[in-house]
Amino acid sequence: MELLAINSPKAPVAPDAYAQAIEVRGAKRWLFISGQVGEGVGGEAPPGIEAQLELAWRNIFHQLEAAQMSVTNIAKITVLLDSRDYVPAYRASRQNALQGHLPALSVVIGRTVEDPRLVEIEAVAVG
Repeated sequence: MELLAINSPKAPVAPDAYAQAIEVRGAKRWLFISGQVGEGVGGEAPPGIEAQLELAWRNIFHQLEAAQMSVTNIAKITVLLDSRDYVPAYRASRQNALQGHLPALSVVIGRTVEDPRLVEIEAVAVG
């Protein structure tokens, strides 16, 4: 299985660390990870975007591990942030979590379903 970053010179350059498109070659398995929020196993959401981002990424990685996959299997990430003010913290957390891996990416600013959740991250992984 191979993930190839596609960044057409006829489209705008990605303003951050991600690929404009991902081509998947030779994948036999697809994993669709539902939106993971910044809460622990018991359902508690700590205050603050940084703590919730850390938990949301941890929950993504737990789902990957359960499917015997890793961060390098992620082809696409979609993120819902409760406020535009959280974008800098999100970018830092993403760079830390993905360790140089550059999947396709969408970020949406809007309200999460349940308060006090500040972030929700979903992913598509291939293997």
